Amino acid sequence: MNIVFKPDNLNKKKDSLEITTIYSFITSTKIPKFRKFKDMINHFQKQIATFYNIEASQISQNEQHLKKLTYHCICRYILENTDSMFSLIQKDFEGFDLPTELDIPITKSIFEVSPETLPILYFVKHYKPKGDGNKIEREFLENFYCHFTQKYFLFRSKFCLLKVICVKILTKALIWMKEYYPCFAVAPAFINENRIVVFSAIAKLISNNFSLYAHQTGVKCLLQILRSNIYSDDLLKFIPPLMNVSNYQCTLSNIYKCIMHLIVHTKHEYQTISTDFLNRQNIYELSYESRNTFFDMMSVFISNDKIGDYQHWEALVELSIHYILLYFQNYENLLHCCHFLNIYLNNFENPHELIQKIIQKVTKEYSLLDMKYQFQTIAKIFVLCCASILEQKRILEQRSKNSKKSKENETQISKEQIIQQLAERFDINLIKLEELGIPIDELILIEEQLSSDDQYLILDTLLLIDQQIPEKCENNNDYENDNRICNNFGNGYLDGEIDQEEEKEEEKEEEIEIEEEIEIEEEENSD
Repeated sequence: MNIVFKPDNLNKKKDSLEITTIYSFITSTKIPKFRKFKDMINHFQKQIATFYNIEASQISQNEQHLKKLTYHCICRYILENTDSMFSLIQKDFEGFDLPTELDIPITKSIFEVSPETLPILYFVKHYKPKGDGNKIEREFLENFYCHFTQKYFLFRSKFCLLKVICVKILTKALIWMKEYYPCFAVAPAFINENRIVVFSAIAKLISNNFSLYAHQTGVKCLLQILRSNIYSDDLLKFIPPLMNVSNYQCTLSNIYKCIMHLIVHTKHEYQTISTDFLNRQNIYELSYESRNTFFDMMSVFISNDKIGDYQHWEALVELSIHYILLYFQNYENLLHCCHFLNIYLNNFENPHELIQKIIQKVTKEYSLLDMKYQFQTIAKIFVLCCASILEQKRILEQRSKNSKKSKENETQISKEQIIQQLAERFDINLIKLEELGIPIDELILIEEQLSSDDQYLILDTLLLIDQQIPEKCENNNDYENDNRICNNFGNGYLDGEIDQEEEKEEEKEEEIEIEEEIEIEEEENSD
């Protein structure tokens, strides 16, 4: 089986060789203690001019290139010294501000036309407030919040690039305010007034049909706010526009995530529009990421009893089962499908009738034998993973109980050895590593990427579906054995084995303690 996990989206892009070389040159000498941000700009620019042997008289003709290099290097410095930056930013934000005279269309690149904006974005992205009643920091963040709220109204164009970026900055400033004012109801008046401005600005970006970038930014800003556990009844007003603008494939996944956060706070006032929205979604045309998020969103709707007259249950359940039956399995995708199926099976009356109906349809592509083989092979993989995690916990607990003397003599056991021993511990006809078609390093990767709860959920769902597959197929004896190993795991089969192992270990431990006591007594007697 193949395992594929999404790459980490937070991996930082590598700077160009030129920027890295210049920055290394700047930091090779002692950087002075700056009093304000403008001093930093001047210092970096002089150092870069020295690096290129540019004389003072030549700076003006190289100004644009120097400016870009200067701000790129400052961004590197901010990344490494984020905590100390707010002390350099003056109350008037000299050198650290958005240029309102540039009415840049969204088709342009911010990195080319307004490099002075880069340090602000870097600071906003990486700065984390200390909180804890820090008065100086609180006053700075409040000033920052108010300044960029006022700046927002200075942009003339409705969707100019810097105005959209200003909304991104304000979103982060609002999130920072939560560090000092967890409850906005008791926050100063200007905090709430500015919050309304931010919500309104985000709503305009989401609802626009002129700029895709503005729309994407609006959805991302709203999602950031929701993920920061900022809640207000005003946020529920975003549900209709989110559902009405769900035509952009590139933002569907984030729209689904926003709706998941919001729908749990509703009663039934949005059920009609929600039902219409869900029925409009074409699950066969969704991208990989959007499809997985759609499964999660449906799980939230079901578990919170927010689902209306949804018309596509059969198609959705069938699709999720199809993905589980894929030979080249993606375990992230498997988790989303199993989570949805588990919620579906446990929240509807007689869901098994639909499952059995779908299984009969699927037999046109897969035999019952193939289906059972696939479900039970994946189940065995997760039996091993879950068992391995339990065994690792047992070993750690045992080590903590052991005496210092036994610890010194104890040999370390690797995860690979644990998995091999577990496979051998089960009946040899039930789990054979070579027949699972998955190397041990992939099993270890599953353990590291998926939590224990996620693994148990997948295993539980696979067994629930497997029970709906008719038993009348060839080589039935083999599958009875397979069912035994999978079902016994859920019934405490492995726990029982581990208990027996623990008893043996405890007996050994007692024997060691007795031997140590005898040795001590003999030493005392000899003395």
